Amino acid sequence: MTTPSDPSAAPEEREPSISPAFGMLTPPPAGSSRRRGRPGRPLGQITPDCGSAHRAWLEPLRETYLASGMTMSQLGSRIPLSKSKVSELMSGRMYPRWEILYAFAVVLGLPDAPLYRLWRQAALETQNRSKNWVDGSSAGVKVATTSASAPPMDHGAFRYLTEGGYRLYTSVFLPDERRELVITDTFDQLWLCWPRALSSPDARRF
Repeated sequence: MTTPSDPSAAPEEREPSISPAFGMLTPPPAGSSRRRGRPGRPLGQITPDCGSAHRAWLEPLRETYLASGMTMSQLGSRIPLSKSKVSELMSGRMYPRWEILYAFAVVLGLPDAPLYRLWRQAALETQNRSKNWVDGSSAGVKVATTSASAPPMDHGAFRYLTEGGYRLYTSVFLPDERRELVITDTFDQLWLCWPRALSSPDARRF
């Protein structure tokens, strides 16, 4: 039998806590356990009217959630957000405020910098959200999203080696301003799923 002070005891599952700096969730400490298995109904399909800009961040979010092994109830309890609202967000029926999506990023371990850029772009371009709405919904976590955040070194190296090809390809059919945006979006999406891309037997799908 082990006791709480016994170093051989299994690590206790820890919930995210509130960060005094940002007033938001902080991830569980390294080494904390996370239950596997997902009883209940499977994750539903993305709604057909969900546009490509919205899907750019939603699909990596869904894939990361599925890989986490959590149920919607478990995920919602960590945000905190009701199970029905988690389902609406995951299906694309609800476009969340950034403070909510940031909480998802913390719990699921997603990098917030590329997620924020993709979320902001979709909000302004396809969701008809005003700049005031975007700024207001991210005010509570502004420090976290505007601080310097660099991608993993191997991601940066991959971009360095391949960006020229992307730039040449897109120059055929996109104007300069749009081309830069598309290239940035492409590598931001890859950044969101970079660990899975590296471990995938078929990295081409990323």
